[in-house]
Amino acid sequence: MKISRRLAWLLITTWGVIVLTGLATAGATSTPEEIDRPTLAQADSPSVPATLAASQAFTSNAVVACMISQVQQSSVYTYDGQLSGEWPVLVGGEPYALATRNTTSGTPIQKATQYVYEHMQALSLTVSYHDWTWGYSNRNVIGVLTGCSHSDEIVLVTAHLDDMPSSGSAPGADDNASGSTGVLVAADILSQYQFERTLRFVLFTGEEQGMRGSNQYAQAVKDAGENIVAVYNMDMIAWNSDGDPTLGLHTRAPSNPGYAGDLAIAGVFTNVVNAYGLSSYLTPAIVADGESRSDHSSFWNRGYSAILAIEDWNDFDDYYHTSNDRLQTLDMAYFTNFVKASVGTAAHLAHPVEVTGILTGVVFDAVTFSPIAGAQVKSALCPMYTETSDAQGIYSLTLPVGVYSITAFATGYWPNTVGGVAVISTTTLGIPLAPVRTTYMPLVFKDAP
Repeated sequence: MKISRRLAWLLITTWGVIVLTGLATAGATSTPEEIDRPTLAQADSPSVPATLAASQAFTSNAVVACMISQVQQSSVYTYDGQLSGEWPVLVGGEPYALATRNTTSGTPIQKATQYVYEHMQALSLTVSYHDWTWGYSNRNVIGVLTGCSHSDEIVLVTAHLDDMPSSGSAPGADDNASGSTGVLVAADILSQYQFERTLRFVLFTGEEQGMRGSNQYAQAVKDAGENIVAVYNMDMIAWNSDGDPTLGLHTRAPSNPGYAGDLAIAGVFTNVVNAYGLSSYLTPAIVADGESRSDHSSFWNRGYSAILAIEDWNDFDDYYHTSNDRLQTLDMAYFTNFVKASVGTAAHLAHPVEVTGILTGVVFDAVTFSPIAGAQVKSALCPMYTETSDAQGIYSLTLPVGVYSITAFATGYWPNTVGGVAVISTTTLGIPLAPVRTTYMPLVFKDAP
């Protein structure tokens, strides 16, 4: 990501968050990459997909809450450390330390793209490389989770994998192992569920050379006539040195015909923050400035709705584009909560499908095999589902399709947890409970001497 500090006016939106408009660049300087970047004409009057523009009504969802709760700081830390070379990744079954992910680095960027390809392939996503050539040559990586009922409507969750500097050590922990981590964590979690729309998890190369990989990919999907309804792009989401949890959601300017579609995506993010208990940890600001210096702009230029999610520019990363952009400089709590909100945003944009199955069976005494009435049967996977067995010890739980740990307990019995229970349509599970035995120890009294 290539950015400069900004001046802004404030405007309150219908979501009650800050919109920064009328922005002017202060003291901007051009980098060699910016000078070299090809200039593309803005698309003529990009239309707003009606399905997206009409989706501003927001309802929280217990299944999405479960997805968000699965984002763990330890996983975020591990992925960023692997991508930034703090410890090796496994590529083709062999350890490899990513000292750089620069687009021009040859073997290192090839290993990085292979690593994320294999990671998403292990999630049973449909994975492919998108090769591109435009002054440079490299490849993007795309993992696809096909939607159930509206598979032709496509949501992109994106970040750039490449980094700077162009020579020597280039850990790029914030720019942009952080955004790439967000994509990998989202893929880990969302691949366990079903959605109405198709989700694509896309990692680009060539961003630091002028968004070349994303430009080529955006042109390819436009040429194919694909219905991209939303692009959520993460770039630098982990730096927070001043303790202020502000982040920016960049859209086109209000005068741009594409603004409404961008604003709808940003509104989903702010609603996720408010609905799922993240507002104490993140302060999202919708920034309507048309900022184009990241991969989302490749999709703006083809008429698609997109936003850039990024850390607070008023607290700029001290180690930007240097060999000191390392894992230990990041605010892990801020980073993790940013990823949580990103997972929730992607889920809501793709519309989760709650396909249900039935888990039924008998809770019984493990010694006498008699049915146990009044036993509590609970699922351990959030959201938690609970049922009480009837007089014949029979219970029946209606659950979203998935794999669960099921616990049964009753007065006078030890609880029993059964893991790996797959609920697909109707699953039968008998649960034995061992009675709690009371052992009486004889008391021996001795006569006093």
